Order: sequence, then C-alpha cells, then structure tokens
Amino acid sequence: MGLFNFKRKKQNTASLCLDEAPSVGYNSNDFWIEGDLLIKYYGKDENVVLPEIVKIIGDYAFGGLKFLKAIKMTDSVTEIRSGAFDGCSNLTTVEFSNNLRVIGNYAFSSCQNLSLTQLPSRLTTIGDYAFQFCYKITSIDLGDSITKLGSKVFNCCVRLEKIKFPNGIREIPSYMLCGCTALQFVYLPNSVDTLQNGAFANCTSLERVVTPRGLNNLRWGTDVFFGCGKLRRY
Repeated sequence: MGLFNFKRKKQNTASLCLDEAPSVGYNSNDFWIEGDLLIKYYGKDENVVLPEIVKIIGDYAFGGLKFLKAIKMTDSVTEIRSGAFDGCSNLTTVEFSNNLRVIGNYAFSSCQNLSLTQLPSRLTTIGDYAFQFCYKITSIDLGDSITKLGSKVFNCCVRLEKIKFPNGIREIPSYMLCGCTALQFVYLPNSVDTLQNGAFANCTSLERVVTPRGLNNLRWGTDVFFGCGKLRRY
C-alpha cells in the first residue's frame, strides 16, 4: 500500500460469513481517507465524485488544484473544513451535499471561476473569507438555516449584484461584502440589528439599503459604508 492510502485494520476473514462483506473502508490511490475524513486528494481528474464514506472534507484537501473543474459530493458530507478548495482557480461547478452544515474559513477562497446561486438548505455556518475572490458569483441566496456568518465571506466578489440574507440573522459581519463593486441594492431582514465594521465598505455601486427597522435604528460599527459614494437612500 502506498503511503497515502486509507488503511484498514487487518481482519480475520475466515470468521466472516460467506454473505457478509468486510467492514467498509475506501482504498484508492487518489484519496487519502481516515475514517470519514478526506485528508487529501492526489488524483488528476478534472471532475471528481467523492466516495460515500466521506463525511468531512479536510483542511486544504483540494487546495491549489488548478486543474479541478467540478466536484460532486454525496449527501454523506456534512462539513467542508478550512481552505478545502482554496485556490482551485478553474473550479466552475460544485454539487453540494443536501446535508451540508458547515463551510469553513477560506473553503472556496480564490475559486475565481466558481459560479453559485444557492447554498444548501441545511447549511448553518459559513466561515471567514469562505468565498472571497470568487469573481463569477453574481447572485447568491444564503437560505434561512444559517445562524453564523464569518467576516469577509464575499470579500472582493466584484460581480456580485444580488444577495439574499437569511431570515433570523442578527448581524452583518465585518467586511462581509467589502469590495463587491457590482452590488447596487441590499435588503436586510427585520432580524438584523447590527452592522459590523466595514460590512459594505467599498461597495462603490451601492445606491440603496432597505431594512424594516431603518438603518438609524441599528447598531453600527466603524466604516460600515466607507467608499460607498453612490449611497443616497436607505
């Protein structure tokens, strides 16, 4: 077995019934898997389907793989950890698990050709910088299950024109949409009571922000709308 193969414990196969399969383990030169954690992908395929055994995609498991174009997750996957796809600059398509709960810090950072419109309905957490420098994202619906958003999630997503925030979210994190220069209009749900530092900084096309509470009734950090020279109505 190669150094990076998933390793199974030896079994006494003589004790197994004829119709009983050995305990499941994934053994492939393309994947380094321990338990249900995908540690690293060593293959060269442009289009990758994850094995069903994988529940967690580990830190930087696909990081920097510029040849990767598409990834398909089974519904076993519940977590994508930090930097899992960071720097996959030619990744265009992601088929998410319907049971995904967590997208970690920098998970899809610098995926410059990634185009998304909607995230999984059961997603609860998006980490810091998760989608920064994703230049092909033009519209995103965050769903209503998210309870935790990190800072700079969509930093410098320069083609992002429309975003739907989760109902129930309490704050817009610091620099979450900083440098989203195509964003013109934002609607904030009634649940939002706080705008953190620089939340919309350098959104140079932003003209209007609407919230049922009225912006003056929210708690503001510093430089929330820094560089938003077109902002006139809210």
